[in-house]
Amino acid sequence: MEPISELTEDIIEDYLPEKLSKKHSEQIMQSRKQRITERIESFVQSELEAGVSLPKPAIIKVSIGQPHKIILDKAKTMAADMIVMGDRESNSISRIFLGSTAQKVIHQSQVPVLIVPLRKEK
Repeated sequence: MEPISELTEDIIEDYLPEKLSKKHSEQIMQSRKQRITERIESFVQSELEAGVSLPKPAIIKVSIGQPHKIILDKAKTMAADMIVMGDRESNSISRIFLGSTAQKVIHQSQVPVLIVPLRKEK
């Protein structure tokens, strides 16, 4: 998850007392983490075929930082054999222009990166 930008932090600090601005920033980040966790849980369920479940529940951890750096760091600390990333587009033109996070991960990873086409939202 991307951190709150410096501009946003400055605006919050300008309009709220220091103690309140820190609390507000923490609430914003907690809310964002919760929404991301819920989206991932929903995504996992939507990708599974009807009646199929995972042998173990997915462990979801939301980290703050630049996404490609976090992905690469987690892959390294977990000694991952492969990084798997989703791609919502499935045509060959879109493959040329993968998102910037995927491009950075592909070019900087020490392990193979698999890009998986995801189901289109209905």
